Amino acid sequence: MPTFSHRTTLGLLELRPQEGGRYGLWLAGEPIGSYSTAAMAADDVAQRVTGSALDLNSLVPVPTDLTEWTKAGR
Repeated sequence: MPTFSHRTTLGLLELRPQEGGRYGLWLAGEPIGSYSTAAMAADDVAQRVTGSALDLNSLVPVPTDLTEWTKAGR
């Protein structure tokens, strides 16, 4: 499973593979959520509805389309 990243005003946003085929959502090295798919995580962070205590309103627009994120791995 690939890792996806996107540079934001608050730091590097990453979608990292987890056990069980899930994706972890990380911002500036801190975990802020876990999702069934990378696409679901990207959509939630773009809409700023991650359930995280972090204030994501100051993020630059985050694309929901994973082809607009940097992809690493397979």
